Amino acid sequence: MREADGERTGDGRAGRWSRRLRQPRPRTWIALALALIAVAAVGTTASGALERRDRLADNRAQLDRACRGLLPVERLRPYLPDGSRGRSAEYGTLLGTDPGQGTRALFDCRLSWGGGGPRGENGAEIMVRATAVGEPDQDTPALPRERGETFPLALPPSALGGSQLTGRWAAATLVFDCPTGITRHGGGRTNDIRVRAVLPRDRSADEGADDRDGPARDLADRRAAARTAVAVADWVAERAGCGGTGLGAADSDGLTPAADPALCRWLDPGALGIGGGWTADPGEPYATRTGVCAIGHPDGRRVEAVSGIGGWGTRLYGDPDGSNIRSADGSWKWRGETPRASVSASSLCDGAGPGKRAGVRAYHRVAVTPPRGTADAEGWRRIPRADADRLTETARRALARYLAASDGWPRRSGCRDTTTLPERAR
Repeated sequence: MREADGERTGDGRAGRWSRRLRQPRPRTWIALALALIAVAAVGTTASGALERRDRLADNRAQLDRACRGLLPVERLRPYLPDGSRGRSAEYGTLLGTDPGQGTRALFDCRLSWGGGGPRGENGAEIMVRATAVGEPDQDTPALPRERGETFPLALPPSALGGSQLTGRWAAATLVFDCPTGITRHGGGRTNDIRVRAVLPRDRSADEGADDRDGPARDLADRRAAARTAVAVADWVAERAGCGGTGLGAADSDGLTPAADPALCRWLDPGALGIGGGWTADPGEPYATRTGVCAIGHPDGRRVEAVSGIGGWGTRLYGDPDGSNIRSADGSWKWRGETPRASVSASSLCDGAGPGKRAGVRAYHRVAVTPPRGTADAEGWRRIPRADADRLTETARRALARYLAASDGWPRRSGCRDTTTLPERAR
């Protein structure tokens, strides 16, 4: 017997059973479709996992080689995302790049990652930069500064450093000496090189951390940025042929720099005849570029002595002192910022320690601030001529003691041929 489909069978019922076996039931189709979907999903998941793994591996390799290997790699690896690729830029005159491309840096490296990592959508950003500087600017460490902003590692006297901390990043800036000199962008030579490093803060221990751990974590973040700055400084100094001992040797114990109490011991209120109740500013270690000593009184009075060489010195004396606040009768009258009686001197200083240049011009300034006093209805404050003259006389006595102090900055820096400069009131 031949069925309608042309297949010969011996029994009609057998032919119907044969057709049923060849045509899957609806439930069979559903099962097959689900299986295909599952296989596709597994394949997609596996493919996505492989892509994330490869992207993370690429980011790790990028971090390892970024900035000439000068970054704290192990500390920064938790920031690496697997959902986006890092972006890097690296250039500088020491790397053979044409300085005409717009950079004033001897070395400049920036590395960032987008969102998707363990630190949230903002990702992380790293920056290290070395620049040959002619004049200090807002990124250059200067004294006086808040104690919490000191450089958190020991440095030789020929280097000056500072650090900053925000909720998201830690930064360290230092200026070190290049005795052989280096050409700045745009011409001119300088012996000062500034390095700045900015790193994301380490938040890995935030969850469940005790509040008492805060200062320790803050210090760890500052030191990570400071060590990066030191590593960059040593790398740049070697390639610039600066000579001398690397700054990294100063970090052998990882200690913060110790203050030098003898440096400001000469600033004695009793010896100056200005009474009691004064408090000295926190001390600083000796540095060859600049130094400061200061005391303050609860009534607003302040005595401050500052010295500096190179750009720090010329800026110290060359900054405009504002309009003369002395009236025709010799009294002071002002509104806004409190004025200061200021006396200055200049010297040739041989410096301290190996590698310093002889005969560097230094400037010294002593400034005395009057009490806050009470303003009139229009916001004016006044002090009579006798009080203004006493401020100037105090400044003169303080400058004389400062220049003569055996442990003070001028003597310690080998200053000589000192000349007193015209007095100013600010």
